[in-house]
Amino acid sequence: MVRSVSLMPDGRCLAQMVDFEKVDSTVCGPEVMDKIYDCLKRGKIQNYKERYRPHVRIYDGYSWTVGVKFENGESISSGGYMAYPKDFSAVKDAIDIIEHLFK
Repeated sequence: MVRSVSLMPDGRCLAQMVDFEKVDSTVCGPEVMDKIYDCLKRGKIQNYKERYRPHVRIYDGYSWTVGVKFENGESISSGGYMAYPKDFSAVKDAIDIIEHLFK
């Protein structure tokens, strides 16, 4: 499942959850984007490595990616397979905020 939030020109946010068969979208106020930004800032996402891998070989597991593009043009992309950065809970908090919009 893919979760994303984009800032719209009018300051509101477009949140989306994409599954294999459907796309759910909702529009919300800028306070949601502020909350997500605070999560990512708290998690120090700017310090994430580009890729995280486990120390042992694992062939059946899960993967994740996170990408952030800021208004000033800077972007951050990170991901992993069966491994996470130390401060990943902040990214999980941001995902939880997005998922809450669809409940």
